[in-house]
Amino acid sequence: MGSNSGSVKTCSDLKGQNIGVDSIGGARYAALQGMLSKCKLTIQDVHPVVLPGNTAIQAMLAGQIHVSVLHLDDLAEASKQGEPVQKILTLTQVDPFQHYDMLVTTRDNLAAKRALFVSMLKADIQAIRYINNPKALSRVSTIAMVTGHDQSVSKTALQEYIKLGWWPLNRSGLGVAPITRTIFENVKLGNISNGNPPKWKDVVDTSLWKQAYKAVTAKK
Repeated sequence: MGSNSGSVKTCSDLKGQNIGVDSIGGARYAALQGMLSKCKLTIQDVHPVVLPGNTAIQAMLAGQIHVSVLHLDDLAEASKQGEPVQKILTLTQVDPFQHYDMLVTTRDNLAAKRALFVSMLKADIQAIRYINNPKALSRVSTIAMVTGHDQSVSKTALQEYIKLGWWPLNRSGLGVAPITRTIFENVKLGNISNGNPPKWKDVVDTSLWKQAYKAVTAKK
């Protein structure tokens, strides 16, 4: 959560504010819900404003909005333009065990295209290894310019993302604890029905990742 307004410095200051998100029900919207719980606020206490993609930081820099849910590359962009944005709150401060993202498909689609999914995961594993190689930082940051940021901003953001470990190296990232915790948090927030919430084993299949990892890892 970032602010460029002197009147918004703490979580409690967010009450009644217009706050930029990607879409209603989207990733930044869900992150906003989670972060608001830190100071016992709910989504009804603020006014979400839809700003797709990286337009949120541009709207802030233009003075059209003063608070938004931001990515690390947004913060790097603001710093580069000489308009640093103050961090009000981060999702990891609210819940360090929060699971960020995962690839999802239906069981039928998985059964029909398992080999293709394994091939995709092979590429994903190799890409993560490349991203984590310090010698590849310049090349990776150049590729990352597809997001609309220049190389210097992409490079700064990439280094921060790597520290967070959101692209797990040599593991699937589908551990029982973080996903169970995320399901629990979303039940509390009303995003998942509390009637019969899914369990880890209902939504996770790590066998594909294990197969892909074995295929692209040299034997010792």
